[in-house]
Amino acid sequence: MRRRGRHGGTFVVDDPPVEKLRQIVVSTDETAEVHQLIDRRLLMECALTHFAALRVNRHHLRRLGELTRQMAETSSWSTYHQADKEFHHVVAEAATLGPAASEYHGVLHRLYGYFIPYPIEQLHASNQDHLGLVEALGAGNGEAAVELSRLHVERLHHTMFVGLLQKKATSGRPES
Repeated sequence: MRRRGRHGGTFVVDDPPVEKLRQIVVSTDETAEVHQLIDRRLLMECALTHFAALRVNRHHLRRLGELTRQMAETSSWSTYHQADKEFHHVVAEAATLGPAASEYHGVLHRLYGYFIPYPIEQLHASNQDHLGLVEALGAGNGEAAVELSRLHVERLHHTMFVGLLQKKATSGRPES
């Protein structure tokens, strides 16, 4: 959850109030759509990661390494998000599946419309998945790469606002 910072910037709230989260969720249909988009991304990203592990080249690995370093070094949600977006596009490009990658980009674009700024510490922790993925791709370990992608995307069901709202509704506080 964002709110205006003391000096005009953006302050990211670690534990957003449930009433603010409810304002984000316009309808039950939209919540269902977010979960559906996550599931579509999960299927597509795992497939693309599998093919990327078979076809990745040095150029892709070099660019993925640069992007993970950029994500690790930034303190800006916006900068992190742009590098993350490019990271996933490079993995899809490495799969060399053309139209399938285009469909995946469309799903990502729709899902990104529902993203809220996360605390940078949470994003840096998520970047560990990216680092592991680059390592697995570089080793040609498709099984490890796909498992990392699966965990990375599946987690969105719990960390995006739809998951945070469900946690607050069932427990009264977010899961840590």
